[in-house]
Amino acid sequence: MANLGSMKQTELKLALIGCGGQAGGDVPNFTNHPAVKIVATCDPDKKSRDRFADRYELPEDARFSDFRKLLAQVECDAVFCATPDHMHAPVGLAALRKNKHVYLQKPLARGVAEVRALAEEARRRPKLATQMGIQIHGEAAYRTAVAWLQAGIVGKVSEVFTFCGKGWGGAIPRKPADPIPDGLDWDTYCGVSPLRPFVKGEYHPGNWRRWQAFGTGTLGDMGCHILDPVFGGLGLKSPKTVVSHLAAHPNPENFAYDMHVTWEFEQLKLHWLSGDARPDPGVLPGAMIPNTGSVVVGEKGRLLIPHWAIPTLFDLQGQKVERTSPVQPEVDHYHEWIDAALAQNPAACGAGFGYAGPLTECVLLGNVAAWTPEKTLTWDGRRCRFVGEGAREANRHLVPPYRRGIRL
Repeated sequence: MANLGSMKQTELKLALIGCGGQAGGDVPNFTNHPAVKIVATCDPDKKSRDRFADRYELPEDARFSDFRKLLAQVECDAVFCATPDHMHAPVGLAALRKNKHVYLQKPLARGVAEVRALAEEARRRPKLATQMGIQIHGEAAYRTAVAWLQAGIVGKVSEVFTFCGKGWGGAIPRKPADPIPDGLDWDTYCGVSPLRPFVKGEYHPGNWRRWQAFGTGTLGDMGCHILDPVFGGLGLKSPKTVVSHLAAHPNPENFAYDMHVTWEFEQLKLHWLSGDARPDPGVLPGAMIPNTGSVVVGEKGRLLIPHWAIPTLFDLQGQKVERTSPVQPEVDHYHEWIDAALAQNPAACGAGFGYAGPLTECVLLGNVAAWTPEKTLTWDGRRCRFVGEGAREANRHLVPPYRRGIRL
C-alpha cells in the first residue's frame, strides 16, 4: 500500500476472495461506493470467479484460484473475503500481513485460536480498517436495540435467551465420491482442511456449513448476528464459563442439529438454542416468541429483539409497553468500512476485529463446549484457554484440524 502521507486517498482497489452466494449480496454494496474499484477475483470455482471478473471486465491475469497467488501478484488496497469458514483465518491473516484492509464475512474464523490471532494481527496494524461481515450491525433495528439496552431500558439484566430455528447439522451418512466438476480446483477448495473426496451436493456450493471441515454449524452461522446487539448493548466481553446441554457430542464430520449452550458472564447468563431446541414460553409470558432473535430479562421488564425487526418492550406483567424512545438511524455497514479504509481510521468501523473478535470467540466457545456435554468449562480469556476440569479435552478443539504440514 502506498504511503499517502497527508494526501487523501480517493480510490480503494478491492480484491474479491470467495465469489459464491454471499458475495452476490455483498459486492454490489461495495461497488456502489464511488471510490471502490474491483481489481481481482479469486475462487476455486472458475464459474464463480469469472462471474464477477466478467462483470467488472477484468483480464485473465486478474482471476485466481489460490488467494496466495492473488496477494503475491495483485496491487490492491483491500480484500473482501467470503470463502467458507475454514479459510477465513488463512485469508484474513495473509491479507493483514500484506498490509491490506480486510472485510471478512462472519464468523471471523472457524476456531477460537484463529479468531484471537486475527484480532491480535489487526491490533498490531493500527492504520488498517477491519470489519466483520455482520451487515445487520448497521441496521436501524439492531442499533435501536443496542441504544435501548445501553440506556438501561429493562434495568439490571440477569439473563438473555438467544435462539434460531435453523439447523445446520445432523449426522450425514458417507456417500461415494463423485467426479470433480470441470473448473473446480477441489484441492484448493479444501484449503487448510484435510483433503477429502468430492461428493456432489454435500459441500459445494451450499451445504458446507454442516461440516466440521468447512463450517461452524448453526451457531457459527447465526450467532454473530443474533448475539451482536446483546454484546453491544450490554458491553459483554469474555465469559467465565460455558456449558453445552446436548445429550451427546457431535460426530467428527458434522455439527449437531440441536444446540443449547449457556455462557456465564460476570453480570448475567446467556443462552443459545437452535434447531428444534426452543426457549420455554415462560421466557416471554403472554407473547409469541419468534423463530429467531433474543429475549433480554431485566429487573424492570423484558426486551424482545427479533432478527431484522425493531425491538419490543414488555413490563414485568408481560404487557407490551409503547415506546417513546427514538429509533436509531441506519448506518451503511459496507461504506463505513470503505470510508475508514480511505481515511486509515479503523476506529470508525463498528464491527472491527477489536469488537468482532470477542463476539466471535464467545460464539465459537459454544461449539467447543459441545464436545464435552453437560460439563461446565472454565474459560481464561486472558490466556485464551480453558482451565480446570475438562480443560485438556476442550483445549484440543480451540484450533480445528489443519492439513498435515499447515499451521495457523
